[in-house]
Amino acid sequence: MTQSEFCRLLLEKYPEMPERFAARTEETLRRCVSSPRQAAGRVFPLNKRGLILAVALLILLFTTAAYAATHWGIFDSLSFLLGDTAPRSADGVMQSDLYQETVNGVEITVREAGYDGRTLFVRVSYRMLDVDRPLGITAREAYGDRIPSGMAPDAFLPEGAKEGAEALLADHQVGWWADCIWLDGQPMEMPSGSGGVISGSQTPGEIIVTEYWRLDNEDIRLDGAVDVTLPIGAWQDSKYRRSLFDPETKEMQLPDRGAVTFRMDTRRVQEKVVTEHPNLETNVGGTAVWVSEITYTPLLTYLKLRYRLPEAERNFLFGNGDEAWPADSFSRALYALELTDESGKPLFPRHGGISAVGETWAELTYPALEEIPPTLYLAPVENGQGDMTRAVRVR
Repeated sequence: MTQSEFCRLLLEKYPEMPERFAARTEETLRRCVSSPRQAAGRVFPLNKRGLILAVALLILLFTTAAYAATHWGIFDSLSFLLGDTAPRSADGVMQSDLYQETVNGVEITVREAGYDGRTLFVRVSYRMLDVDRPLGITAREAYGDRIPSGMAPDAFLPEGAKEGAEALLADHQVGWWADCIWLDGQPMEMPSGSGGVISGSQTPGEIIVTEYWRLDNEDIRLDGAVDVTLPIGAWQDSKYRRSLFDPETKEMQLPDRGAVTFRMDTRRVQEKVVTEHPNLETNVGGTAVWVSEITYTPLLTYLKLRYRLPEAERNFLFGNGDEAWPADSFSRALYALELTDESGKPLFPRHGGISAVGETWAELTYPALEEIPPTLYLAPVENGQGDMTRAVRVR
């Protein structure tokens, strides 16, 4: 095998290294080339064969590390949105351990934050130091005698907390006290399409809040170092909250207490985002349907679906009509749509993509695609197979 063949096969086998791994590799190799090796006071120059072996070992080390993505907790709590497994691209946009302080006997830690060019994700831990029992729900508590196959009865689930756990936190007068966050001092209420999950864990006294904020729905794009301020410290009284409200701008000013501020690095994230405008119109049940935009990011795939509904379809879709519509009607197909390949095989089985619906549009989100395939469809799926006679071409 020639050197070029080896390099080609290596690149096919392993993905591109994240920027931080590439930078470390380059710096290490530079030191290997420029510095002699020392042992027991004697100097041995690094010969060509030794350099080749060093390069080979570094390639194996860093490509293996790149192949195994870091475990990010947001994927545990938001699997319904992000999927069950973190893609390799998550490492390039997620950050961890961004802030910690103790307030009213509660240790507040911003464990994770990430931004994929469209959505801001934040995962915060509140650990009550005077609570000595875990507040997470186990599989046995959640499912009783119907624990899913392969799940340990004592495994803690990422989607719930014990009854009364939130009341315990409230007793400490700590947590969200305003419906707003601030980005570089600028206020923003929670945009449409946003949400969150509250859960416990196996750590005594801990409650974890994982939220996602659809900044793109407010036409906000982050790029660079950004200070994120969350009103999650000590609760503030109504008088102080009112003092923050500016009657002229109708906005909340940046608080000087009861808040947590951490810095995120969002540089070059927008370079990782790919947006296409397919506009390939299809007739589904008498309705003209097309995907006007699809955006691929390191964490999610976003689609904007457009359609022109006949009056009867509008009545059916929004609950104003009582007639039974045929199976090929678009209104019936809409909530069964999934992202599929050209054969109708779902790319993310059983993942409900609809996030919002209007009279002329719908928004759908799916987990990130490791690679953008040459062909994509949105098709109504039944029994694990997409109906390609009613499929909308994406690309």
